[in-house]
Amino acid sequence: MKYIENLQLNSRNVIKWEPQLTAAEISSIAKNSAITLAGTVNSYYKKSESEEADKNVAVEKAMTNGLTIKSDEDDTIEKAAIEEALLQSWSIDDEEIKVEVSGRIVTLTGTVNSVYQKNEATRLAWNVPKVWLVKNDLVIDYYLIDG
Repeated sequence: MKYIENLQLNSRNVIKWEPQLTAAEISSIAKNSAITLAGTVNSYYKKSESEEADKNVAVEKAMTNGLTIKSDEDDTIEKAAIEEALLQSWSIDDEEIKVEVSGRIVTLTGTVNSVYQKNEATRLAWNVPKVWLVKNDLVIDYYLIDG
């Protein structure tokens, strides 16, 4: 039992002494002469660095890196921000435009009255921060004037 406790302590100390890593993010669990790293870090660099640092604990037989990566940045796009941009535009009738957001992808559906309005809706959606892609599925509903 003392061997397993020392293995775990050595693993924790190695992580503690790495400047980019924190014990608050990473825990090490020793069982049957193997180390399992667990926790959440904010970059692939930290995940690989923790694995490299833990390889310095020479007495372990196996090591599993169970760390997950989650960015500190909030990647969500506010649907309301896009809808507000469309509402504020004097050149677009926003009542017929539906906005869907999935991650950083925005999809515009519905109808507009001109090619200009379709392009302007795309431009306004692109201007919202964090947007990676705008799918413009708007249909142009031309009004024909009988003369």
